[in-house]
Amino acid sequence: MRRRLVGALLLVHCCSGDDATAAVAVTAQLAETFAAACNATDFHALVDLPAAKYVHVMDFSRGIEAAISAKRGVPCVLRRLARRPANSRCARWYVGRYDEVRRNMYTTEMFENATKTIDGYAGIRDVHIGLDIGGPAGTPVYAPAQGVIQSFGYNPDAGDYGHVIVTEHVIEGVRCWMLFGHLDSASVAFKRVGQVVERGERIGAFGASHENGGWAPHVHFQVSLIPPATHDMPGVVSAAQRDRARLEYPDPRLIAGMLYHNLLSCDQW
Repeated sequence: MRRRLVGALLLVHCCSGDDATAAVAVTAQLAETFAAACNATDFHALVDLPAAKYVHVMDFSRGIEAAISAKRGVPCVLRRLARRPANSRCARWYVGRYDEVRRNMYTTEMFENATKTIDGYAGIRDVHIGLDIGGPAGTPVYAPAQGVIQSFGYNPDAGDYGHVIVTEHVIEGVRCWMLFGHLDSASVAFKRVGQVVERGERIGAFGASHENGGWAPHVHFQVSLIPPATHDMPGVVSAAQRDRARLEYPDPRLIAGMLYHNLLSCDQW
């Protein structure tokens, strides 16, 4: 599960649009350089996942209700969130995909308010631009590489990150920022800006729904090539800004590994 994406694959994934401005070209070059840097780096696992057969890749493209209504391979944590009974076949662990259009899933005001802006991103947002790893509340989350804490805090809006930490890193000479969202309150206790985090250090843990924005327990992991203004990143973007987001927020599997090439999807369960 540690296999890397190559830079060429990243650019095919990111740069399908027709925008050929100089700024986009520079960002695309930075994204390619970052991909090569990640390929040369040995990252620590973000979460200690069990064997692949116990982890499911979710399809949220039709919304969370449609995903939960699936008859096979639905994680227990999602069934409980929707007040549906768990069963002996439902998994405890799941992965949510990067660059997935999730219609009918983000229905709170913060996603449907077209005037709300996060680091220059606005509009009606439904394209997920991070990686989700879900499992039991309290599951430890580890720093993939050495870095420092850039910011942390609590984002209280319904559907937001809840407790969140942003770290800053230099990967083979390329500066980047990593966001860990939907954590528990203990994750941000005693943290300070500038605090060094070591590769493999426990940085936090999955928060329960009452403290993580109202979601099933999971971590939203996002990588940025632009410095965030605060402890926030646009984890979901509008379709109009999708191409730009795929450059500025590259595929987290460059760091977390090719999780959903190695894990069973729901319809294989």
